[in-house]
Amino acid sequence: MRTSVKSLTAAVAVVTSAVLIAACGSSSGSSGAAAAGDKPFAGQTLIFGGGQADANESIMGAMAAKFKEETGADVQFIGGSAPDNLSKLLAAKGRSTPPFDAVFLDSTTQPAAAQAGLIQQVDYKTALQSYSQFPGTGFPTQGYGPGYFLIRLGTCYNTEVYKQLGLNPPTSLDDWFDPKLQGRVALPDTTNFYWGAAMPAIAKNYNIPLDDPAALMSKFRDIHAQTLFTSSSDAQQRLQTGQVAMTTLTDGRCLALKLAGQPVDLAPVNVVADGKTYPYINFVDTVDIVTGSPKTELAKKFIDMYTSSTALMPYIQKTGYVPARQDVYAEAKQDPKLAPYYGAFDSATDLYTPDMTAFLAHQAAWIDAWNNNVKQGG
Repeated sequence: MRTSVKSLTAAVAVVTSAVLIAACGSSSGSSGAAAAGDKPFAGQTLIFGGGQADANESIMGAMAAKFKEETGADVQFIGGSAPDNLSKLLAAKGRSTPPFDAVFLDSTTQPAAAQAGLIQQVDYKTALQSYSQFPGTGFPTQGYGPGYFLIRLGTCYNTEVYKQLGLNPPTSLDDWFDPKLQGRVALPDTTNFYWGAAMPAIAKNYNIPLDDPAALMSKFRDIHAQTLFTSSSDAQQRLQTGQVAMTTLTDGRCLALKLAGQPVDLAPVNVVADGKTYPYINFVDTVDIVTGSPKTELAKKFIDMYTSSTALMPYIQKTGYVPARQDVYAEAKQDPKLAPYYGAFDSATDLYTPDMTAFLAHQAAWIDAWNNNVKQGG
């Protein structure tokens, strides 16, 4: 799941903690040793490079017992973030043993990991029993791991502050640049993953070529953002206390605040691209098998279960995230508490998915333009 800091361009030094999820085995009266003898992966431990602790504790806690029961294996979870995980894989490249067997990435980092040969290209059509439940967009990088959450990036705004300012709820990207909001906006900095996901979508909306980022920087500079956040938690805190009127947040982060009774709401950004309007920017949380892992077959079992209703529904009920698998999403939409947060949204084809591989080729220039114009001039 989401951590507060993500970056494609810099290794982020983190101290990770390993949590060994040693779930109980079969509920029958058989001894542990006898039960283990019937399991294909008995005695093995799969190392998973995951994301933030609360999401992974929820997901792994929900699936650990069943995974142990079906495979005989345990899972060792190492917390981090998508860019942290990418950095660790890069640092270990060429070593005999990779740091993980399976890894959490996302659609902003997965292309780089694939290009560097850090994750395995797999025929997931035969590898996953659940393959038919993924739409085409469920695999953001062809031949690599599936998504488990479709992340909707939109405008998260404080409803009370908007009323105080006499503003209607935001309905498009144009609202980010409303002069009445100068000094009351929190924008992601380049080290936050929202930035990398949003920039190519905003460029597309305003017909800005990826090789000419300067044309967009003056618009951002004129916002006079109150803060350029690296931590999404900082943006959330400023938003719910009314220090800022709006920011950009994922659906899960914004709706979790709303579900908790905070005066915030999620509004669409309505990206216009190639004659179609997309309500939200899409990127995907993914799970991959690491190159060099000796536990490829066990990792396939892990991915099947990690993307399942058993694993994801408890966390979805807390956040309103959209599961990538169609069977899990169909179940989530039946929950009366969650249904209003999905609205008419049907599938990832209703969201704008940036071409992250194309953006990656120009990302360094975008970061320079941002630092030289928005950071120094904002």
